[in-house]
Amino acid sequence: MRVDVNVSVNGGQRCEIKNLFSTSAVVHAIKAEFERQKRDIQNGKTIEPETRGWDGKNTWKLRGKEDAVDYRYMPDPELMPISVGPEIVEQIKQQLPRLPDDIFQELLKPPFSVPVVDARTMMAGSSTKLVEYYYKVYNAFKANGGTKPSVISNWIVHRLLGELNQNNKQFDESVVPATFLADLMVRVEKKKITKTSGALILKHVVANGLETNQTIDDLIDQFDLGKAEDSAQDVHVALQTVCQKVIAKHPDVIDRIKTNPKSIKFLVGQVMREFQGRVDAASIESMLKSLL
Repeated sequence: MRVDVNVSVNGGQRCEIKNLFSTSAVVHAIKAEFERQKRDIQNGKTIEPETRGWDGKNTWKLRGKEDAVDYRYMPDPELMPISVGPEIVEQIKQQLPRLPDDIFQELLKPPFSVPVVDARTMMAGSSTKLVEYYYKVYNAFKANGGTKPSVISNWIVHRLLGELNQNNKQFDESVVPATFLADLMVRVEKKKITKTSGALILKHVVANGLETNQTIDDLIDQFDLGKAEDSAQDVHVALQTVCQKVIAKHPDVIDRIKTNPKSIKFLVGQVMREFQGRVDAASIESMLKSLL
């Protein structure tokens, strides 16, 4: 790519800069030439029409121009000069959509604190639907009393988009309304349901849709996903019994835990399966560690 640009200050003589090879060169050459002309005008010098080169830092004279014909352009006598005032420029600025780079940088900073990978996923493509959906979920999450908005992008990018992909569906807010997802995340944060139960509810809604006026409470009752702590007085005893049963069933895993503590996650999964996700993983892991 080779670009020639013409620069003039306050309607003065134009100087042409030849053979700029990149957008960066165009930007920096224009700035440098503008500063040169402004400096010469302030010092009382006359700007002569000329062709100039660019060395990466400054423009320099290649040759002079006799008159406007050398520029190979002719003013159109039927087009009147247009003067755009600063108030019009400002009005146009206010009407312009936000630039993608500005939105991306905003997502990375507090209060949103979206991980870079998640922000890139939401900004991918030409559609802004996913980012707009994120902002709606964020606002509803905060309005419902949510205090950890950093989890929102994880639910949208990894859970929601993952379920949509599994069901060969395109993203559309009507599948999982923003207010519904926000309410679901708040319940998980406040430990009304476990994260596993929340994920199961999301999976069901993506696959089957929401019935008219169906609420999260309806789905919790339908699939018996209320936390065990809410319905069983002897949950501690029940949890201890199940953990002992799982430990006895997997002695090989117990041996692995001695050298690889992360192996306990397998036992946590087995216990969660017994409780169908109604007991949170942290409580299970704590009980297992106390028994080992």
